[in-house]
Amino acid sequence: MYDCSAEISQFHTERVELTIAERKLMQARRDANRERLTNGLTKKFGMSPAAFDSQGSYAMKTMVQSAPEHVDIDDGVYFAREKVVSADGKELSALQVRQRIAEAAQDAAFSKHPEVRETCVRVHYADGHHVDVPSYRVSAGSGLVEVAGANWKASDARANTQWFEDENARLSPKDDAELFRKVVRLIKGFARSRDKWLNSIAGGFCIAKLTSECYYRDSTRLDVVFRATCANIYRRLLASTVVRHPVVAEDISKSNPDPKTAYLRDRLEENLPHLEILDQWNCSQADARNAWDRFFGTDWFSKNSGGSDDGSKGGRGPTIIPSGNPPPVTKRGGHGYA
Repeated sequence: MYDCSAEISQFHTERVELTIAERKLMQARRDANRERLTNGLTKKFGMSPAAFDSQGSYAMKTMVQSAPEHVDIDDGVYFAREKVVSADGKELSALQVRQRIAEAAQDAAFSKHPEVRETCVRVHYADGHHVDVPSYRVSAGSGLVEVAGANWKASDARANTQWFEDENARLSPKDDAELFRKVVRLIKGFARSRDKWLNSIAGGFCIAKLTSECYYRDSTRLDVVFRATCANIYRRLLASTVVRHPVVAEDISKSNPDPKTAYLRDRLEENLPHLEILDQWNCSQADARNAWDRFFGTDWFSKNSGGSDDGSKGGRGPTIIPSGNPPPVTKRGGHGYA
């Protein structure tokens, strides 16, 4: 397979991973929202959060560059269960807590009131960013953590973050302790590479779980691992579009068959064939760049990559995939990485 590991790494840094400025903006909004929420809860309801804890892609460090309306932070607020009561001492329902969170998070500067959703409160910003605030109550004796959804339900997203960190440590090689995380980001970047896909394709946590199931460990080259993992995910989703949650006994996918994981499968089926030329002995650097441009729906590789075309520097020419690991699938029922 033609070696584009340097280009893929540069693409990941420049076009997929959040920039330093974006991370600082996310953190600033998270912190400001925490302060506003704490003050609002205390002033309006006499409630004091026990803790805040970021979760989701922000906590797992897998957020990717996207249009502002598709960028969010999940920041959980935790209460001692005995504090989640009304003025007369009655336990608040899950809906009542979400309503209080929305009221406490309101700010005169907001053009849109915080939105009470099924599992969280969404705080909207004018540029399209939003902060999602799920609410939890913690029982002192048992330590049971429950989220305020349609009803109170046993759940703690911090366990999801710990699962992901454990997987990154287990699957990443010693010389690149972030390789698994980079592959997850790249697959998320692919999934968000076309605007028309965004409302139809599998979400970030589902992609993280599929990546952990299908991760290709027989190389440390980012381009090889990424391509092979995508092929494995495609083959995995041919067998079933159901994805099990790694921490709790439920599915991440919402139905069987699941339309969003099926959509990811079909987009991989469409775009993996663009990379076949990388396996040809006479593949040129221009061919390789064009292939990756087509896969990611971009012109970045053609416009931004440098280097020679003769394979003389940095192992840039064609390389051989180890025997027993055929090229990625290009049609249903075909072969792929094991």
